[in-house]
Amino acid sequence: MTFDVRENERKMSVYAGVFGLFNSAAVVAEMKGANLSSPRLCAATMIATQLVGSFLVITNVAGLTWLGAGILGVFTLLCIPYGHPFWRFGEPKRSEELYIALEHVALTGAAVASH
Repeated sequence: MTFDVRENERKMSVYAGVFGLFNSAAVVAEMKGANLSSPRLCAATMIATQLVGSFLVITNVAGLTWLGAGILGVFTLLCIPYGHPFWRFGEPKRSEELYIALEHVALTGAAVASH
């Protein structure tokens, strides 16, 4: 059994984007919880980014899989300072957020290495 990083990242982004479409209130609440200004705009941008990036990776429209992968990679890394700023918390929250941040870095690195 093999593990395909691209397949996993694609599925996660599609699921998250579709979840956001049907549960926008939960996504907006998450943006508010992260103290982001304009939580509705941030939520809409996040959902659109996940769906467009996934669409490009899945369909390879005009050979733009690389662009979709780049969009998803940059988005995943930007989630760290905006959604998981571990350096701002004390323990045990700091460790929890650090683990999530490291997971984001590892996922993005593995996706880049697999292309």
